[in-house]
Amino acid sequence: MILNVEERLVKFRTKLYLDNPLLGFILQYIHVIEDNSIVTAATDGLRIFYNREFMNNLSDDSFDFIIFHELMHILLDHPRRGIGKDHQKFNVACDIVVNDILINYGVSYGELKPILGEDYQADGVDETPEMIYKYLELNQSSGILDSHDKWIELSSEEIEIFKNILNESIKTYGSEVFNKYIHAWLKDNNQFYPWKKVLESFLIKSNYDFVYQRTDKRFSDVLLPDFYYDEGTLKSVWLLIDVSGSMDENIGDALGELVSIIRHHRNLELDVSCFSTIVTKPKKIRRVDEIDDYIKSVKSTRGTNFHIIFSELDKYFSRTDLVLVIVITDGKGRYPNQDKAKGIPVIWAINNTESSPPFGTIIRI
Repeated sequence: MILNVEERLVKFRTKLYLDNPLLGFILQYIHVIEDNSIVTAATDGLRIFYNREFMNNLSDDSFDFIIFHELMHILLDHPRRGIGKDHQKFNVACDIVVNDILINYGVSYGELKPILGEDYQADGVDETPEMIYKYLELNQSSGILDSHDKWIELSSEEIEIFKNILNESIKTYGSEVFNKYIHAWLKDNNQFYPWKKVLESFLIKSNYDFVYQRTDKRFSDVLLPDFYYDEGTLKSVWLLIDVSGSMDENIGDALGELVSIIRHHRNLELDVSCFSTIVTKPKKIRRVDEIDDYIKSVKSTRGTNFHIIFSELDKYFSRTDLVLVIVITDGKGRYPNQDKAKGIPVIWAINNTESSPPFGTIIRI
């Protein structure tokens, strides 16, 4: 029995909900509309459109991939982020990101021929479209699976409706696969900075071959060196997780960032502490399965004291050995003067757009 588009769509919605309730929940609120004026499929940032003949001729894997592809464009807010950019170039950059993410999570594209990051020496999993857009050079094979002609800027009312859907999905299902990408939609800057790229700038080589001929221009307040080789070890990094009362609802996201760091840097030597008004003794963590037990053993005093981080620095580390401090926090509290960091680079991983520490490198997670 050959299923029609509507029946196949119901089948995919059910499958997605069972595989990933977070995304399945969101897709239930996305209207999927027939529009035979387009050649393949498309989205306007809130709805998904399809050509019936095109969809009917797809295998099950390719059908699912197309719907998933459009859903990811919506989740990552690509239509709005492309405003003011070269249309074709940004479209290709967005497709690289979407396709690489889907393939990374094991989604099959069947007989389709999607644009992939490897075709452009790009990494769609660990780079944003804006990053890829800066260096992307189009070639004759720069085709896309779907139409981006319907990309529009949503009204403030439509944006608010969809944000409510996303917030409800995260509240209901917590941290799930793709959750980090969904959070990008909820931020005003939409600049997701993957840890792999952030930490590469601090890699220490066993033979110390590094140069300052090319620097990372994303950060205006820190000079980050480039290196001759691709592999390296990041040693003596102190990562602190804010477990104060204001972080109660966001601690899952903080742990998700820690998981992302560990997974993306297998050679990472990470000392992890939790802090509130006290700082716990650093614990070496190299594997994801060590995280839960560690966090469960930590007691919080509920307050927040950023000063204590730097006053305890000499207690646990030699100043010459420690190369980087990372603080995952909501940024709510009083900060010490920059000289308390003693020249050690500090990355503040802030989970909102309101807090801005007075020194160090700020990334929004």
